[in-house]
Amino acid sequence: MLTLLAFLTRQSRPRMALAAATGMLAGLCSTGLLATIQQALGRTAPPEVLLLATFLGLCLTLAVARMAAEIALSQLTQQAVLDLRMQLSRQILSAPLAELERHGSAHLLAVLNSDVTAISNAMARLPIIFSYVTILVSCMAYLAWLYWPAVIGALVVMGLGILVFMSLGRRAQTRFDAARMYEDRLFEHLGALTRGTKELKLHQPRRRAFLENILEPTIQAFRRSKVEAHGHFAVAASTGQLMFFLLIGVLVLVLPHMAPSATSGVRTGYALVLLYLVIPLDGLTSMGPIMGAAATALERISGLSRGFERDLDLAPGAHAPARPSAWQLLELEGVTHRYRHEREDGEFTLGPIDLQLRPGELVFLIGGNGSGKTTLAKLLVGLYRPESGRILIDSQPVADDAGRETYRQLFTVVFSDFFLFETMLGLDPAHVDSRIPAYLHTLQLEHKVRYQNGSLSTLDLSGGQRKRLALLTALLEDRPIYLFDEWAADQDPAYKQVFYTELLPELRARGKTVVVISHDDRYFHLADRLIKMTDGRIERDERASVPPPLP
Repeated sequence: MLTLLAFLTRQSRPRMALAAATGMLAGLCSTGLLATIQQALGRTAPPEVLLLATFLGLCLTLAVARMAAEIALSQLTQQAVLDLRMQLSRQILSAPLAELERHGSAHLLAVLNSDVTAISNAMARLPIIFSYVTILVSCMAYLAWLYWPAVIGALVVMGLGILVFMSLGRRAQTRFDAARMYEDRLFEHLGALTRGTKELKLHQPRRRAFLENILEPTIQAFRRSKVEAHGHFAVAASTGQLMFFLLIGVLVLVLPHMAPSATSGVRTGYALVLLYLVIPLDGLTSMGPIMGAAATALERISGLSRGFERDLDLAPGAHAPARPSAWQLLELEGVTHRYRHEREDGEFTLGPIDLQLRPGELVFLIGGNGSGKTTLAKLLVGLYRPESGRILIDSQPVADDAGRETYRQLFTVVFSDFFLFETMLGLDPAHVDSRIPAYLHTLQLEHKVRYQNGSLSTLDLSGGQRKRLALLTALLEDRPIYLFDEWAADQDPAYKQVFYTELLPELRARGKTVVVISHDDRYFHLADRLIKMTDGRIERDERASVPPPLP
């Protein structure tokens, strides 16, 4: 609760102050109405005009204050949620790729979706919480004014109830933390469910094993943790309510014998006020699960934010890095990187790698699966930071975050796990719109895809056709260095021939440096250089040989 209030206060102190003030005013008006009603009930004569005016004034003020509190906090909440999502999105995009890969997409998606939603749900309850807390405090003050000795017993009972609630609440919080952990796993499994639908439909034992041994146990564990957390809060709320009703019974049945000076009006007032307090007390305890989930969400968001290092500046208003106008030599000197090898337990070290690239070169990066080709590619384009060694461009080391971001602007990359956007994001329509129809024709997609109003008409294509659309975007970017990671792996033979014998030589002829990760040995002769990777190191770097005759 306090963490949530501190978070909102940082977003907008004036709006938070307005929401708190109006919420507390609503609580005071509620207590004033209760005192007015109790006073009217104790009268034998008709109520005076002043009493009626007070009652109507309090009703009107209560309505306006509650409305103002909810509007003010609604504006603050929605702005805070927007800012939080944008802040997290910027942090994710500015974090090093290796760190994002360690977290996993399921965890990041759960933070952006579930955690932010939990915080939003808790924020929406804050005006009611302000009002309820104010009602409790003002009602206790009113009871003390009626008969102060009895309020001591009420405070003792309420104090015991708070201790019980906090004790059980801590246990509930641990279950919320566990539920949040299972939710990460659930997002991961649901992602597997949607991405692996075809494989699960085709294999009945696999489908049954996935549903019964993976998905259902995770859902059950998530449900069990949630039920246990809510159960602890339910026990706490019921215990507090029981203690409260016992207090009412003592005041009504026992107080006349223990304190004869307490009049029937005092006892009636106490009973009325305490019965009225059941509503705010029940409301506050019922918000325990919501606040518990929000506390867990805030802690996870804070932990994620603290764990992210900054790799580039994406703050609003940050200047885009300028692309280097020309370059003559790109060098990797003694570059190493640790990663998890496909065929080994534990970590595997890529490198040390020594490599030079120049404009106008067509380089094939070859080697077996797990040899480190894709990891080297991510190091080369600046997505991974070297753990030792350095990258230089025209003898100038790429050292800091700003330099690394500028360095990345040299590259256009189509990875094997590429992602397609429907619009040509970041490209100037004046420069690309007229070129897209010709490229669609070259890529043999003019009958499948149309380009209208800055968007592609469809992305619902085969894997090979989607890769051609990714190639379309790459060609439009027109950057100095191109890298293709197994681009031709799922192309038909005819278009594979076009890619290797027409598109790649055309890029080289335009002065582009082209690095191709490939297993298509029948086209290796087209390269200027062949770089073979073995067990994370460059085994050889040589000029391509004359090809054997094609069958």
